[in-house]
Amino acid sequence: MCLLAMRHCLAARTPRMICVFLLTLLLNNAICTLERIYSYSDQVTCTGDLSCTLSSNNPEFISSFEPSDVLCIPGDKEEVVHPVLVPDNMRSQTILRCKGDQCFPCVEVVVDIYAAYLTVSEYVADDCDEYYYDCSDESGSFYCEYQNVNDLDDENGNLICAYVFINAASYSSQHCATVKVSVPLLSISLGHKQDRIKLGSLTFRCFNSSPDSEVNLTLYTVPRYQDIINNTHHVSGCKTLLFQKEVTQCAVPTQHISFEENLSVGIVNGSRHRSYNLFYFDTSKKSPVIKLNGDERYTIPKEFMVTCLCLQVWWSNQSDTVREMRCPLKDRTDLQLEENLWSHSNFSVTVERGLMLYNFQAPCNVSAEVSLCWKYSHSPRCQELPFSYEITTYKESQLVSGVVPHPSLCMQVKSKGKIRHMECAPVQASQNKVELKEEVVLLASSIPQRNASSVCLMEKHICTQLYNSTHQIVSRGYMEQNIISSYLSDRCLKIWSDGENNEVYVCSLERRHRWIMLYVVAVLFLLFLVIVTHKLVTKWFKSVFSYKPLGEIFQNRRVWIVYAPDSQTYIDLVRVFAASLKNLQLNVVLDQWHINEICKLGTISWSHRQRSLIKEDDGIIILLFDEGALERYKEWIGSETQCRLLNSDPYCSFGSALSCIHADFVKGSAEECYVVASFGQVNVPLINNSYTLFRLPSKMEELLQKLAGSNQDKLRKTQLDQLSKNIAESLKEPMKKYQHMTDLQRRSSQPGHEMVSMNSNGDNMMEQHLLI
Repeated sequence: MCLLAMRHCLAARTPRMICVFLLTLLLNNAICTLERIYSYSDQVTCTGDLSCTLSSNNPEFISSFEPSDVLCIPGDKEEVVHPVLVPDNMRSQTILRCKGDQCFPCVEVVVDIYAAYLTVSEYVADDCDEYYYDCSDESGSFYCEYQNVNDLDDENGNLICAYVFINAASYSSQHCATVKVSVPLLSISLGHKQDRIKLGSLTFRCFNSSPDSEVNLTLYTVPRYQDIINNTHHVSGCKTLLFQKEVTQCAVPTQHISFEENLSVGIVNGSRHRSYNLFYFDTSKKSPVIKLNGDERYTIPKEFMVTCLCLQVWWSNQSDTVREMRCPLKDRTDLQLEENLWSHSNFSVTVERGLMLYNFQAPCNVSAEVSLCWKYSHSPRCQELPFSYEITTYKESQLVSGVVPHPSLCMQVKSKGKIRHMECAPVQASQNKVELKEEVVLLASSIPQRNASSVCLMEKHICTQLYNSTHQIVSRGYMEQNIISSYLSDRCLKIWSDGENNEVYVCSLERRHRWIMLYVVAVLFLLFLVIVTHKLVTKWFKSVFSYKPLGEIFQNRRVWIVYAPDSQTYIDLVRVFAASLKNLQLNVVLDQWHINEICKLGTISWSHRQRSLIKEDDGIIILLFDEGALERYKEWIGSETQCRLLNSDPYCSFGSALSCIHADFVKGSAEECYVVASFGQVNVPLINNSYTLFRLPSKMEELLQKLAGSNQDKLRKTQLDQLSKNIAESLKEPMKKYQHMTDLQRRSSQPGHEMVSMNSNGDNMMEQHLLI
């Protein structure tokens, strides 16, 4: 299409430079498209009276894209004895050979055909020669001799013909095509004064190629009557091809980008059998090319993610290809990438030959405010100099005009009101004649129209006027007078001038230092007293009002509860009591919780083992008495050899425990590790006088103090009261059931009453009255 436009442009006698310019414009704007053919077989066409036939057509070679098996070797140049057909003006162009939507480039060859040597001799009737291959096995090569055969077409008149050989060779393939060209003798004007006449053109489609390749074209006839015609055709690469999206060889992988904590990039439909290259960059730096398998992904850490980060991917086996470029973070304001941008930015200040320069670089094109500031020697604050700020986006050194370099003169970079960088001039303080100790910054402004000037003191963003030429000294304070005196006597250091009406000076400040040290010492002493007093008061409050941890008070002390399991209600009451003690960080031992161990060791052995552990660990044995335990105790004292088995106590745990601990009571050594307690008013037998009876829950506080042992002083009154109330509250419901059961049992012992058990355990009792 574009070549046709070029031909029309030249045919219209338009200047060649204009035509070339128009063609370049069309190509750059992708207006020209390449012609397509949808055939995998070679084709040949001719114009005018020419007749063309493709003598060598190898579709398998065309479709497989492999080198031709035919070797084309031009013969020697022969002498012309009669008019012949000769080719000239060979030209070529790139077209597309497609199958469906998959295309690849191929080279179309066009050559003009001439009738030449017309003046050699008169052309007689039987002079039309046609040629055929003489490929005998004795030749020993692929080159075939062509013999002349007189072949006349009686119907259409005599023909003049020729065999045109077109050979295309590239770095990866070679293909040779043979075209038989003929023309009727009547279409040639014999006796013409010219030596040759153009009869038409021959078009061959086409030689397969690949992007960014060179195809060497060779054209001649057999027999050969003129020099071989050579031409080199360059197939554009994928970067410049206008049809890159249609060419399978120019396909580019499609990026797949995901955002989680970091940025992950891969390609769509990748495979480990084909690798691809990844390249990411911003405006200030580039990464090396990263080679990955098609199924691999690459992760860019979050700290390197900036808004101008762009990525390119392309297949590793394609050097000349269009790279898909994406900048996925360009419009992502939700990721808060500004801090990354500034963390990777650089700002430096240099001094060269007395001139101060700064250099600002950032990963992306960002505008920032750069200004001068004075860093106080007595404060970390840097006082910004008015009228010195400017907006910068440069990436090269910039000169700061009107500056006298000083080690305390700095430059700062601000963005959205936040200081991002600050660098001071790298010079020695000895280079400055004015010695500065405790300094202040002055702004001196002049008004030439009024022949007036003023001086103000810079403090943060406020400038307090100290002096003007009209009213002289405005402020009358000692410090202000000292500052103005230093300024008027040229004892201040000029650090910057905007070149117009504003100048900035730095002056040393001499304050009255009388009593300052005394004030400092007094304040430090008062502060010390406040700190010490605060610590003492805090410690006292903690000692009075704070509760000690239960683990620190009871220290996981071992407690063995011995009781007579007469009824289920009493067993439940004891279990709740044991659980309440366990919540106090006590190591409570209850036979209900160690049934498996009792079965394994036996009741007597298990009881002796618990007594030994209590002695070793300085524990406590709580002996609980109720009406049933009292009866069982009396029976045990009477027999001391047998234990009456009950359904509620199948292991005779109470009798076994009595056999272990009764000796301690008899010897009078029970006071140290034994506690006798009961729920309610029970007549506990007086074993000896070495123990105290705790009636629960009224004596719960005394019992807790006994269990705390040597740590009972750590139990605050309020804490002890609260713990006792908590245990009493947990015992309230089981105590109520137990009292009810006890009352029923007492009534059953009276005449006329009888208690009948509703189950085998004797837990649910029914009162039965005898009727007379």
